[in-house]
Amino acid sequence: MLEDKSDLWKWCKSETGNIKDLALFLKKSKAFVSFMAHGKKKVPVELIPAISAYTNLKPKQLRPDIYELFKDDLA
Repeated sequence: MLEDKSDLWKWCKSETGNIKDLALFLKKSKAFVSFMAHGKKKVPVELIPAISAYTNLKPKQLRPDIYELFKDDLA
């Protein structure tokens, strides 16, 4: 069941308050972050570096469809 969940969803659920904290960091609503975590909204390209830095998730984990744009960050 958990294997079909996104890495962002798993990160958000790993500790209480992660969605709220990420939303505050991004200056976005908790609903916005929740939609991204649940796959209802794709992670916007411009937010990938910030989310990656905050969560320690690689760009490929956040957006496997376009991670090549961040190939310099994959090392």
